[in-house]
Amino acid sequence: MNIRARLTDQLQMRFAYSKGLARPNFDQLSTNLTLNNPNQINPITGRPSASSGNPLLRPIKSDNFDLTAEYYFSAAGSITGGLFYKKVNGFLAGGRVVGTYNGVAYDVSTQVNSGDGTVKGAEIGYQQFFDFLPGLLSGFGIQANYTYVDSNVSNPFATAGSSIPTSVPLEKLSKHSYNLIGLYEKGPVTARVAWNWRSSYLDQTTGSGANGIPQYAKPYASLDASLMVNLNQHIAVSADVVNLNNRMNVLYIGTPSAPLQYQLNDRRFGLSLRATY
Repeated sequence: MNIRARLTDQLQMRFAYSKGLARPNFDQLSTNLTLNNPNQINPITGRPSASSGNPLLRPIKSDNFDLTAEYYFSAAGSITGGLFYKKVNGFLAGGRVVGTYNGVAYDVSTQVNSGDGTVKGAEIGYQQFFDFLPGLLSGFGIQANYTYVDSNVSNPFATAGSSIPTSVPLEKLSKHSYNLIGLYEKGPVTARVAWNWRSSYLDQTTGSGANGIPQYAKPYASLDASLMVNLNQHIAVSADVVNLNNRMNVLYIGTPSAPLQYQLNDRRFGLSLRATY
């Protein structure tokens, strides 16, 4: 259901309600089971490790409510704001369960369905091209947006009397995130420089080798840039770079003072030539 109210020529509001259903990926539903060397024991759990898909995974279901306001102050400029609320059931969580094979108990890394949960938050965005400037300067523009997300779901790996929390945020969702983008579009030239930042987030509900404690990622920021030039009506050349600031991903267990993994993605450069006829 979608409702739009046009309050003025420049201001409008939208309300939307929808039901969502997402099925797990085929690899998550796989019956494949990998048993590692039974003599390599986890010193914390006293069991060897294994990994498996889960053919019993249920679809993820959600009820979604969205309310947005949009104000257009020019042909190429707008300010938008919105509130959202989602009730979810069956969100997938990665972790470990104990399974016995050939008489040996293993810590099996797999995916399971969580119980009921909620996702709520707000977002605001701003976009403008400075087309009032003279000449080549009129091609400059800016985009900015900020999102706040508060999520909570029951932890399917929690056990009574343990240090594992009974509820956790949804995996991969940061509470705070924002993007700042500088744009240029004029004639044959299109350029973009983007700064993307997100706060810490839950990476895995049960961290690898963490005795069931959630695994988090530290705040992360990246600087990306791209440039495209249309040489003529049919041929364009473009260049792009990702992670220009060479930022590192850091995972930790429970608290930032307990780092688990450092991952450097390196700067990535690309150059392409496109022809259309």
